[in-house]
Amino acid sequence: MWVRIGAVDLTTYRGQVTLRSAGPRSDTLLQAIDRLYATNLGVTAMAPQVKFSGISLGGNPTALDEGPTRIKLFFESDADDRYAEIFLDLDIQEGTIRLNEKDPDYRKAVVQALAGQ
Repeated sequence: MWVRIGAVDLTTYRGQVTLRSAGPRSDTLLQAIDRLYATNLGVTAMAPQVKFSGISLGGNPTALDEGPTRIKLFFESDADDRYAEIFLDLDIQEGTIRLNEKDPDYRKAVVQALAGQ
């Protein structure tokens, strides 16, 4: 989608983003997030896959090799307390993928979503 904001042209991409478990490493990451977020849900494993709606905030998710890409992820649920937002930052050249907190109020819902609860 292309929009103009003032004198700035902005291209964004939206679609579905699926985070897939990489096995024990993903489980360990989720357990660490549960501890750091102090949600104390006692999760043991990440769900095999978790689907989010996403909108790009920077970069081009269709050409990840071109540079860093930032995507805002939305976990949608009919239950208000299960809705969550989180940022996904990808930098293929640096070899990094980061999940960044959007708002502390979403902590429990993020952990539950990643655990498939």
